[in-house]
Amino acid sequence: VVGFVIIGGSVRAALDLQEAGLISADLLVDTPALGPGAALLRRNMKNARVVAPDRPHNPQDISAGNRLDRTTRTRAFLVNTNSQGFRGPEFTSPAPGFRIAAVGDSVTFGWGVSDNQSWPAQLNAITNIEVLNLGIPAGETEMLTRLVVAEGKKWDADIVLFSEWPEFMRAGHWKAYAEQIVRLQEAIAPAKLAIVLPPVSSFDPLRMAVEHGAIDRVKKTVGDVPVLDLSVPFKAQAQAGVILRTQEGQQQLVRVPTGEVLTQGSGAPDRIAPEIISAFEADPSLAEPLFFDGGHPTVEGNRVAAEAIASWLRALGWIPHS
Repeated sequence: VVGFVIIGGSVRAALDLQEAGLISADLLVDTPALGPGAALLRRNMKNARVVAPDRPHNPQDISAGNRLDRTTRTRAFLVNTNSQGFRGPEFTSPAPGFRIAAVGDSVTFGWGVSDNQSWPAQLNAITNIEVLNLGIPAGETEMLTRLVVAEGKKWDADIVLFSEWPEFMRAGHWKAYAEQIVRLQEAIAPAKLAIVLPPVSSFDPLRMAVEHGAIDRVKKTVGDVPVLDLSVPFKAQAQAGVILRTQEGQQQLVRVPTGEVLTQGSGAPDRIAPEIISAFEADPSLAEPLFFDGGHPTVEGNRVAAEAIASWLRALGWIPHS
């Protein structure tokens, strides 16, 4: 049984991990060959149970001694890994047919949902094409690039979907991202490479702040490599719920689609106001459309991602229409 943990899928969540030190040793094993602090999933896990917050949260919600009292909204999910140390069934090399490899962090992994509910698994179901889930919780761009360089040829994929943003909090991140893309292309050739940018939750204020203009910069940085921004299909879904909005220095909890402000308070560039956290704890019905914790998609969110990726790959002419 994995304890009360949180795995980051964004800049803010990655900072939370460093601050709180809550990567579960039961799920991950240190892998220094991939760089300082690198870790991969343990192999051959069977129904490892994970309990995680089921609402947007700050680091103190999961690191405090009374965290089980202050975070009453939780969800549990099961994780299975194969002998290669990835989520999902065993796979062989060479591939028996056309194969897609999905490489990314906890969003690709499917944090918070079952094995068959992650977007790689749902993409497999939609397209009837084998899709390997190579997502690593808390995986950072450089570590994942090194993983592809070390293991990519063994996956024998026809398409590699790399689902990671640049590491915005590190100096020289755009130059590093450009170099990482080149390394990825060289490592997987002759397979095709495409970038799938994870969707951004409104309850990730730091990522929301840097997102503006970042999409165009990513596209410019990666050159001819196709880029899909999953925030676009997510925002196109007209679903009821709540979002975080910042106005005149105040964070507001806003009900959509009505626009009603439920509460507000003073937050920080990378922290949610305590009044908003309290509102989530007081009302279990409050939830952001397609996200459950301020960074990770729900089952429905994973479905939206899978359908958008399938449509995009068909439009590129990389997979057949069905």
